[in-house]
Amino acid sequence: MQVLVHNKYLAILKGDHKYIFRYLPGEEQVVLRRVLDYVRDCDCDIDWKDVLKVLRTINVDSRKGVNNA
Repeated sequence: MQVLVHNKYLAILKGDHKYIFRYLPGEEQVVLRRVLDYVRDCDCDIDWKDVLKVLRTINVDSRKGVNNA
């Protein structure tokens, strides 16, 4: 059995679809790359506006972590 521990998550809700990205602190760039992969996928509802929202969310979250350190 494998147990995965994720301290953070990001959810994108688009129509009837829910995209949830779970990750550890410091893996924000991995999440951003994954969202970009979804944008490139023609069958996905995620678009460039969503990428900007993800980027803003990750930046704000990163600043909170710095302020709390």
